[in-house]
Amino acid sequence: MSKRNNHLKVLLMEYVQSVLQMTDSVTTKNINQVVSLIKANVRVLENDVRQSFNRQDNQDFDYKELN
Repeated sequence: MSKRNNHLKVLLMEYVQSVLQMTDSVTTKNINQVVSLIKANVRVLENDVRQSFNRQDNQDFDYKELN
């Protein structure tokens, strides 16, 4: 498997882990807040993926400069 695919899996697993952590505290009173946080985390995940794959031309996924 490529470093790119492995990195994508790591980003997705970090997102899933944060959502699972939020489920521990969800109640009927704070469900709207939890859903808002999940939506915000999706935007962060999208940005992380975009930035990671845009910078792949200059860096590998161990974040070492290739120059």
